[in-house]
Amino acid sequence: MQTYLDGKGLEPAERGERAERVMRRIRRFSPSELADWLETGEIDEDRLTP
Repeated sequence: MQTYLDGKGLEPAERGERAERVMRRIRRFSPSELADWLETGEIDEDRLTP
């Protein structure tokens, strides 16, 4: 993901505990959903619960 952001000249929209939850459940999201999250910080919170 860092390579993606670097290539676009972007910084992650989110860091911290929520970002860790997304990374632990990364398989629940498509690459395009993850790209949108990296750019906007918006993601389906319901899919972050165990």
